[in-house]
Amino acid sequence: MSTLLEFIATASTAATAVGAAILGYFTKSELKNLSKTMAKLASERPTIKKAPASRLLLALKFIFPGRAYERIFKQIVADFREEYFEALSAGENARARWLTICFYLNLMWTTVFWVGTAIAKKLYDLYKLG
Repeated sequence: MSTLLEFIATASTAATAVGAAILGYFTKSELKNLSKTMAKLASERPTIKKAPASRLLLALKFIFPGRAYERIFKQIVADFREEYFEALSAGENARARWLTICFYLNLMWTTVFWVGTAIAKKLYDLYKLG
């Protein structure tokens, strides 16, 4: 939210500066300094990045059956992202990194248990048939 406010303030300042330049309030050197400052601010703006685990979510969707993906893995990623973004918005970067580590460990164990359960179900079905 603060980035949006900074952007609005910068845009407002730029519009005011242009208007003042038209009216002759600034000299050419002052306008040059202002444009350099605005270019610096624009280059320092953070870029938009993909949400954490975006590629992993695509891989999980490809690997696991639809029902397991929707019920288990998609929910894990959604819960992680919610907590992750809450930590980032509160300025708790260390907690956000820790949540990322916990997410990958949780996902690893969930995958191991899901695969183990799926194998056990297939073995049980084979046992019932025989």
